[in-house]
Amino acid sequence: MERGLRKRDLERIIESIPSFSHPKVELEQYVSPPHLVSRLIWIAAFTFNDIYGRRIIDVCSGTGRLGLAAAILGANQVLMVDIDKKAIEISWEQAKRLGLENVVDVVCSDVRRFNLSRRFDVAVQNPPFGVKRKGADLEVLSASMNLAKVIYSIHKSETKNYIIKWVKSKGGTVNVLFEETILLPKIYEFHYKLRHEVRVAVIRVSKVLRVGRKG
Repeated sequence: MERGLRKRDLERIIESIPSFSHPKVELEQYVSPPHLVSRLIWIAAFTFNDIYGRRIIDVCSGTGRLGLAAAILGANQVLMVDIDKKAIEISWEQAKRLGLENVVDVVCSDVRRFNLSRRFDVAVQNPPFGVKRKGADLEVLSASMNLAKVIYSIHKSETKNYIIKWVKSKGGTVNVLFEETILLPKIYEFHYKLRHEVRVAVIRVSKVLRVGRKG
């Protein structure tokens, strides 16, 4: 981690990481706002000690904002996984630009079919909200429970209670870290507003057991 780095400094760096060049509506792609990313990673790092020296996996990583923020704050290893090849290419270009190529690896893969013999310490993710395909958010969360011991995840606030109930049914513990309203720019043809407000909840899932497995 850079000495003397402030949260605002981290936010500025994240802001310099580009969005999707051609966002795919079927994947519900939108770039994670810099303020949201820096707030999430800062809490993970300095409230829960879940970043420095840890092995991190960025699930549905997009252009890499969450994973690269974790690398900047001292993660030992960051693996960014996304099904979109172009997004993965952008995230790798940004890792090199920021001098993080010795910490960061990228994989183009469907996380729902991504298997590891050894789980990562922490997963960070901004999964599809499940608007275009119902249940997509839980599919990603379920996959992450097989990939990491602790998960930081962003969801629509209106689905928060259902997600908490689902995680608890799988034996996990959930903390709602914060909720805030984010502004999403007009990126798809069917968007009629220049900016769209979405209320999101950021949760931390711990005591995670592998879904469908013992231990």
